[in-house]
Amino acid sequence: MCSVFSDKLSSMKRILTSLLALSFSASLTATELSGDLGDGDIKKAAAITAWPSIHRAWTAPGVSPNDGLGLSLGLEATAVPRSDLTEMGDGAGVAPSVIPVPRFWAAWDFPHNFQVSGSVAPGMLFDGIFALGVGIQWMFFEDETIKMSGLFHYTYSDIFGDLSVHTPGLSFQTAKDLGFWQPYAGIGFISANASADRARVRADTDTGPYTLAASHVYAGARIDLGAELSFQFDLTGRKLSFALLMSQSF
Repeated sequence: MCSVFSDKLSSMKRILTSLLALSFSASLTATELSGDLGDGDIKKAAAITAWPSIHRAWTAPGVSPNDGLGLSLGLEATAVPRSDLTEMGDGAGVAPSVIPVPRFWAAWDFPHNFQVSGSVAPGMLFDGIFALGVGIQWMFFEDETIKMSGLFHYTYSDIFGDLSVHTPGLSFQTAKDLGFWQPYAGIGFISANASADRARVRADTDTGPYTLAASHVYAGARIDLGAELSFQFDLTGRKLSFALLMSQSF
């Protein structure tokens, strides 16, 4: 048991190191929001950056359950399209066309089909998007292949040090266990409370908080290949994003 755990941990360290280095190397660009933002710009900036950067719980508890400890550890990489983020306000914003959000991710299975997950994106290390999130998922129905669950998640994000956003959400998800892979899909809603740094806001505009909300539809799959590879597409309002997770269960 100790040997298996050690081998998995060693494999996970190699995966995390290589993926984290790749994500950070793609993020080494000075980033900032434009100045002279109005209230509509603040809401739009939050929708573009914070909604794709939410915490994801991925597939449901009980689908290909973890080993003895019920613990999963992984590294997630999210691709956030910049859209017209840098064209707002005075148009002086700086950001790559696709903003990477690398993060550490973990989930722990509990009795009665509950799972608690958490994640952190250390954006302050490379002038990017910092995000800290948690999720609580409960599987309320299951048969041989179908798993249905409810998920509450919350994320705090700091966008380039210019915008802070609190983002709660609720969704219902259906997953199908097909052996070595498990497709799933969910639907729900998401909201955000966004506040901007005074230096980025027009003199006649309040810094916030501003509230916005949207529908949230997503679909993805987990593929078990020794380590678990998961991918997920999210459509939040009209904002599309993509995330990838490499994880290992213990």
